[in-house]
Amino acid sequence: MNGLYCAHNLKRNRQRKRRADSYYRKKQLGTLYKQDIIGTAPQATGIVLEKM
Repeated sequence: MNGLYCAHNLKRNRQRKRRADSYYRKKQLGTLYKQDIIGTAPQATGIVLEKM
């Protein structure tokens, strides 16, 4: 399958293998970012539930 004219097949198979990976799918859809409660805060240690 590594001939001169198989680039299309190689790309297609690689994409299929990537889409089978659950972490890759979540990364592409953005659901990991949406589920993260802190978001992208670099120094967040927690969430304030009530102030004193």
